[in-house]
Amino acid sequence: MLNNTIKEVENKWLQILYEYLKAEFKKTWLPSHDETHHYRVWQYCKEMLIYLNEYGYPFSRHIVEQLIIAVFFHDLGLTRTYDSSHGRVSRDLCTQFLKNFPDLGKNFINPILTAIERHDDKSYIGLKSDDRLIKTDLHSILALSDDLDAFGPVGVYRYIEIYNLRKIKIQEMPSQINENLNNRFSFLLWLCSDMEDMIQKHKKRFRYTVNFFENMNAQLKSGINKNTSEGPLGVYNLLIEETRKKHIHFTKLPV
Repeated sequence: MLNNTIKEVENKWLQILYEYLKAEFKKTWLPSHDETHHYRVWQYCKEMLIYLNEYGYPFSRHIVEQLIIAVFFHDLGLTRTYDSSHGRVSRDLCTQFLKNFPDLGKNFINPILTAIERHDDKSYIGLKSDDRLIKTDLHSILALSDDLDAFGPVGVYRYIEIYNLRKIKIQEMPSQINENLNNRFSFLLWLCSDMEDMIQKHKKRFRYTVNFFENMNAQLKSGINKNTSEGPLGVYNLLIEETRKKHIHFTKLPV
């Protein structure tokens, strides 16, 4: 059974990967994408595997192992660069890590590295097709699992921190973020087209994030003082002040 396979894979890899990332992120204060982000993405990944399996899509132990490694390395490159090209750096870091496991062959490793490098391409080039196998592709599952963590209150913080670090002007954030969100949700609709329960579950979380940034945009256009403590802009200012300047993890804030 898939559940047993997942448990076996976690017993082998989860602690090793989590502790490795935890040590790496001690060098870089990035709570929105640290080891806790990667752990959340793994939880979404397991959810996707189980849902897809119930709808007739098979997953071998081989791909479950590839996925847990890909998940825990996909954003590690952000410890070196905040750029959207961090996937390439993540790929290099994963390559170095996997040298500790010489028994893993190229046929096992190469798909992991490819999925890591391409995970943040929200055009989903090469993924949307009529090929049924794409729905069980390593890249597809990694990309969607990461997407799901961008929805809901956690997603709000993820966007605020990373877009702020990328020096995107606050007036430009809402439109850029919602375009990115809509691309992510469109991919969910495509990949899970025959799983209405899955779509409805995450649609609420998607709408939460979209509404937040639509309201933030309305505040900005109204001419309100950008330093306000009210509404979405107030949340933005609180998060920047407390997490970026005071290094308080966003999960500890009353937001």
